[in-house]
Amino acid sequence: MVISKILNYQKHIKTIFRPLIDLKINNLKSGVNNGATNNIVISLTTYGRRLKDVKYTLFSLFNQTLKPDRIVLWLDNELNSDKTQKLLHTFIQNGLEIKFTKDIGPYTKLIPSLRAFPAAIIVTADDDIYYPKNWLEKLYNSYLEDKSAIHCHRAHRIKIKNGEVAPYKEWGKQIESAGNSSFDYFLTGVGGVLYPPEIFTDEIFNEEKFLSITPKADDIWFWGMAVLSGIKIRIVPDNIPFLKSTNILRQLNLLKDKTLYNYNQNGGNDLQLKHLLQHYPQIKEQLLKENKLKLIFDITALHPYKEPSGHRAGVFNTARNILTEFINDERFELTFYSDYKYYYFIKEIVSEFLKGKVLLDKRRWYEKAAGKLLYISNSMSKKLKYFLLYLFRCFDFVLPCNNALYKELNNYDAYFSPFDGVKKEFVHNPIKKYQLIHDVIPFIEGKKLPPYHWTKAIFANINENIFYFTNSEYTKQDFLKVFSQIPQNNVKTAYLGVTKQSVNKVDIYTKYNIPKNKKYFLSLCSLGKRKNLEFAVENFIAFVEQYHIEDLVFVLSGGIWNNFKQTLDKLIKNSSEKIIITGYIEDTDLPSLYSNALAFIYPSLYEGFGLPPLEAMGYNCPVIASNRTSLPEICADAALLINPENDVELQDAYKTLYYNTGVRNIMIEKGYRRFKEFSWGKCANIIKDIILANKV
Repeated sequence: MVISKILNYQKHIKTIFRPLIDLKINNLKSGVNNGATNNIVISLTTYGRRLKDVKYTLFSLFNQTLKPDRIVLWLDNELNSDKTQKLLHTFIQNGLEIKFTKDIGPYTKLIPSLRAFPAAIIVTADDDIYYPKNWLEKLYNSYLEDKSAIHCHRAHRIKIKNGEVAPYKEWGKQIESAGNSSFDYFLTGVGGVLYPPEIFTDEIFNEEKFLSITPKADDIWFWGMAVLSGIKIRIVPDNIPFLKSTNILRQLNLLKDKTLYNYNQNGGNDLQLKHLLQHYPQIKEQLLKENKLKLIFDITALHPYKEPSGHRAGVFNTARNILTEFINDERFELTFYSDYKYYYFIKEIVSEFLKGKVLLDKRRWYEKAAGKLLYISNSMSKKLKYFLLYLFRCFDFVLPCNNALYKELNNYDAYFSPFDGVKKEFVHNPIKKYQLIHDVIPFIEGKKLPPYHWTKAIFANINENIFYFTNSEYTKQDFLKVFSQIPQNNVKTAYLGVTKQSVNKVDIYTKYNIPKNKKYFLSLCSLGKRKNLEFAVENFIAFVEQYHIEDLVFVLSGGIWNNFKQTLDKLIKNSSEKIIITGYIEDTDLPSLYSNALAFIYPSLYEGFGLPPLEAMGYNCPVIASNRTSLPEICADAALLINPENDVELQDAYKTLYYNTGVRNIMIEKGYRRFKEFSWGKCANIIKDIILANKV
């Protein structure tokens, strides 16, 4: 273990090579900002045994890219001697201020400065750390972004378990910045901490209390006083959590003066924190009150947000509506995630429509290049675009985990995806994971797919450590059949919701070339074979021809695939005037399209849920639907359910809703009642309750 640490330390030897630093100290130039423009005071302390070594830390502080206005070294009164002055003479000449005070241990680095410089920005440093040149600049830039918070490079994440603070060993250690501020970020002084002016209450100066409650843990006292004062902690963006000691023996934990560190690591922190919370219960109350669940919400499915096409179908709408419910819930602190392939699409969405939210960005160089290529793919041929997608999926399969992303996940409590599969970085990390399953159609259909097909990516990492939501009981049973290794209590049904918009005044007849003198049956869906539209169209033509109906057309809406269009052209032959193909329908036009339809037709062979029939019911449009898979569960008795392979049943349903006004009115009434039973609030609450119940 010691050998491995020494090898790791070698790469830093050029930076912390003490004989070389000794030579540089002789040529030291001023390390403070004589103009005194930023009001920054660097404050530190040391004691007798370390006094001769503090010069290496001071040298690093004097060589910062951003110069402080003052560097103050607080020493015990007993060290006020000519020897001390001589030892630090070069630094004193170049701006170091040595001030003598009563020795209060590690508290000496901050408490005297708070008294002496109440209006200053005080930055504390430890006496045995070699700080990188941009250390202070990063702290100050973070302060400029949020002047109400305390800023630090190195912090742990306090874990709350069953309403109590979890043991120190269970906390998230040395976490990276998430760009926010929080009470549960536990600052550690070794990394350096920036305290804005006049933020603490006078309680921080209560020497009797801090020497009795937290005698060996100044960081606990300073954190507690921050929370007591209502001040949150912010980790510096692109922080420096791993800093090197100026003494290699101390770096390797081989010095006896590390006993304080060992004491705190082995239960001392827990004991002192317990005493602090007992004396100040309001600290715990504030911590619990602000302890929001930090959730990574995967919004990859929203990538076609600005693309008016058939890609904005059920999966897209589900992700968008569930996200809205989470955004409005104060119990969650959301950070967004996107598969790297769609990162730039999602980045645009976040910046325009989800302002103020963080988009997780821990991508490798090839992932950045791949995302950019796909972002500009509108100018590429489709063949090239799909080739690139196929190639990148191969990369995903072959390449190891993204370690930067894996480590970043330690900052969060849970991850939820409303569609996309859980990536391997998440699978291997202990973060709580949740995924919504829409259906298992690829496995049910039994088609042989390419090895890296996108649907396989959705199901690539199915395992018992992920909790799954399904959109219907039917999907749940299919999912458990296909993935028999998943325990049944790891799967819960969360019925999707449906939203009713106001009907706008758009003339849909003119806009979508629907004859104004005719009624219409409506179909709205993607055009996969399982949607069974050939069956619907073929029987519609047979129905209107059999009864010589001239005032009825079939409106076919949704993205049109070329291969289906060719099939449709052959099917309708001389009846083309009876079939109206609208293509993609704008969201704002859907209410008018539904509410003006004589009936909605949905003879699908397989559905995980079936959202369009419910939408139609919400706009008083009677529904004819398949009696297969999830549709009877979703529609219940509010639709005319037919065998999607029986011509007679479908034509009879057409006939009923065309000729029988009484039945139509009954179906409208039942449909609207059924519609009101589904909401996105109910759906999201089921998901949120499970995630919150499993909060650690």
